[in-house]
Order: sequence, then C-alpha cells, then structure tokens
Amino acid sequence: MPRPRRASRTRHASLRGEETIGSAVAFVFPGLPHQRCQFHYLKDATEPLYEADRHAKTQLKKGVRGVRPLERALEERSDPEAEAIRGYCLAVLSARSPTMGERR
Repeated sequence: MPRPRRASRTRHASLRGEETIGSAVAFVFPGLPHQRCQFHYLKDATEPLYEADRHAKTQLKKGVRGVRPLERALEERSDPEAEAIRGYCLAVLSARSPTMGERR
C-alpha cells in the first residue's frame, strides 16, 4: 500500500501586486511572508521610463516632419549648398532612428 503524501509546507508567497490577493493570502496563511513577483515588479518599475521614451520619440518626430519635403525640393540641385542641406537632412533622419536615415 503506498504511503500517503506529506502535505508540502508553504514558506512564502510571490504575488503580482494585487492588494486583494495579498489580503486573501494573509487571511488564509497568517504570518506567511509574501513579496511581489520580481518579473511584475521590474515590469512596473520600467513603465514610466518606457512612457517617457515614447513621448520623447513622438516629440522628435513632430520636429522633423518637414525634412522629407525639403529633401525632395533639393533633388534637382547639385550645388554645394544643396549638398550641405541634404547632409543635414540625413543627419536629422539618422538621429531619429538607426534605420530612418536609409533610403527606401
């Protein structure tokens, strides 16, 4: 006859951060130490940084929207001034994104 399995003893709880679940765990397992899940803790910690980066990228795109029409206006010209402006346009587009300066 097989021996009955011993119930495992719960030593700690790892939670996503919901207050209601934390309260429920504290009610069912009084005195049990608990912590937030590290994945969700780090994900939540980086959220403001992600949002700030997204906002900065949007603002940068707004500032350089007129670059492509400027390049198109210079297509027929080959004088040094036009070349300098084209170089400036390429630098602006390259700074916006590593692949944005490439011609498609």
